[in-house]
Amino acid sequence: MSTGCLNEAKTLSRASLSLVLPECSEMSKNGLEIHAYAIRKGLESSTSVGNALMAMYSKMRNMESIHKVFQRILEKDIISWNTMVASYAAANKFDEAFELFRHMLTREFELDEYSFSSVLHGSGPFVSSTVVPKKLSFRSRDEVRRWDDVANVRAAMKDGEVKKCPGYSWVEIGK
Repeated sequence: MSTGCLNEAKTLSRASLSLVLPECSEMSKNGLEIHAYAIRKGLESSTSVGNALMAMYSKMRNMESIHKVFQRILEKDIISWNTMVASYAAANKFDEAFELFRHMLTREFELDEYSFSSVLHGSGPFVSSTVVPKKLSFRSRDEVRRWDDVANVRAAMKDGEVKKCPGYSWVEIGK
């Protein structure tokens, strides 16, 4: 992150961090810097920031960091759990993915199609009708996401209430 944008980062909100973190590439130091910022500001335990951090570390296949972030989230939602299951499955840790999914079934979660696709990707033939209850309540991802909040942020940006930090690049020479 450049000095100019880093100075602007002093005012980043949970929503801003949630949008920026998943876009950090696996080789980027920006994500690590933003994670450090979230820790300093006490935002790491927020559900939206924690989920975004897990998504970022999932791209890096950094299961240790994903697990640590997951443990620190105070109020885990279905996205938190789905991200953990999907991350374990993507890292070929199928037993862990399946165990988390079974744990989700014992809780009061309304599983969505992503919950099942994550565990099916990793566990495939191990998932049977004896494991998955016949009666499940599903919510679509659109229902889980907060589209009203997205619309409010976009409206605020149009009205000029939100200012965008000018674009900067991080370039390392000789690596």
